[in-house]
Amino acid sequence: MFDSVIGPSELKFAELVWLNEPVKSGELVRLATEKFGWKKSTGYTVLKNLCNKNFLLNTDSIVIARITRKEYYHMIAFSFLHEYFNDSVPDFVAAYRDGVQLTREDLFDVYNAIKHYDD
Repeated sequence: MFDSVIGPSELKFAELVWLNEPVKSGELVRLATEKFGWKKSTGYTVLKNLCNKNFLLNTDSIVIARITRKEYYHMIAFSFLHEYFNDSVPDFVAAYRDGVQLTREDLFDVYNAIKHYDD
């Protein structure tokens, strides 16, 4: 299926798909033109590229994503953790903590996310 990172413009386009799917390709390109100021040809090119990467499916001019938004960001997060932190969540949290002032609420949210991991 899909197993690669997409570029920033492709991600913006994917967000439109996730918000509107299923969506007609012409409507999707119109939305991209309206929202991003793209030329019509740019929208169709990005659509074609994402279909070629098996990220989107365009059947009879109806576009859907082959991967959900949640699945995509999950994949990116794990890829980032693996590539930069050798799969170490504590190392990631320590690096993040060093650059950002975490509030009690932030820590509580992280604690709850971990606590309810298997829910």
